[in-house]
Amino acid sequence: MNKLKMSVLGVALLSVVGCGGETKEVIKEVEVVKIVEVIKEVIVEVEKVDRKQKTGIVLSIDDGVSLPFLLENEYLFDKYGAKGTYFVSGFNHGMSQDLIDLQDRGWEIGLHTQNHYNAVEYVAEHSAALWLQDEVKKPLKNMSLYGLEVDSFAYPFGIHSLETDMQLKPYFKTVRGFGGSINMDYSEGFYEDGYFYFGVSVDSLWLYEEALFAAMETAKEKGLTLVLGMHVISEDHDTDYKISPEDLEKILSHASSIGLDFLQMRDLGY
Repeated sequence: MNKLKMSVLGVALLSVVGCGGETKEVIKEVEVVKIVEVIKEVIVEVEKVDRKQKTGIVLSIDDGVSLPFLLENEYLFDKYGAKGTYFVSGFNHGMSQDLIDLQDRGWEIGLHTQNHYNAVEYVAEHSAALWLQDEVKKPLKNMSLYGLEVDSFAYPFGIHSLETDMQLKPYFKTVRGFGGSINMDYSEGFYEDGYFYFGVSVDSLWLYEEALFAAMETAKEKGLTLVLGMHVISEDHDTDYKISPEDLEKILSHASSIGLDFLQMRDLGY
C-alpha cells in the first residue's frame, strides 16, 4: 500500500480512536462500518489518481493484408525509434514467422479477429458465445502456439457493443475501436476508460495534417495518450484504407520533433 493510502487510513482511524491519547467512548458497530466504507471509497479515488494516463502516441496498424506493407516500410518506424501495435486478422501459419520476427524486434502483435466480421452483426445473427469462440479464442490459441503474446484487441470496422466488450475482458488488457475524425477533430483519439480506447484514423484519405499535429501537441502539453489507427502503408494500393509512406513519415517526424513518446496498446490499460 502506498504512502498516500496509508495516510488516508491513518486519518480515518484517528477519527475512530481519537487524538492525543484521549479515550473515546465505545462507538457503535454501525458507525465503524460507515467509516470503513468511507475508507474504501477514498482508496478507490486514490487508485484512480495513481492510474495516471501515459503521455505519448500509439500508432496501430490493422488487417492481415497490411502485413507485407508494414514489413516493407518498417524502416520508417526504425528511423524515428518507433514501434507500434500491429493488429492481425486472418492469422495463419504462412504469416507466423513474420509476426514472430516483428515481435522479436519490439512490436506488439494484437488480434483483429479471424475473419474480420462486424462483431455486433455476428452476435445478433449467431450469439456472443459463438463470436467469442470462432473469432477470438480460436485465433488467440493458435497465435499462442507460435509464441505470440497477445494482450490487445481491435474491432473490425471499429464496431462494438458493451456485450462484446465484456466478452473480451478476460482475454485482453485493452480493446480498441476505430473511426474517422469528425470535422477535422482528432480529440476522439484521447477517449479511454482504462480498458476501451478509441483509435482515430490517419489513413491518408481522412488525414488532416494541421488538426492532427495540434492533437499531438495537446497530448504532449496535457499528458495524454493519442491513439491512432491506420491500414495498408502504400501510395497506390487499391483501397481507401491506406496511408502513404510520406504521410506516415510526417506523423513520425512531428511526434519525434516535439518529444512525444511512441507507445503501444499494451502500455495502456489499468
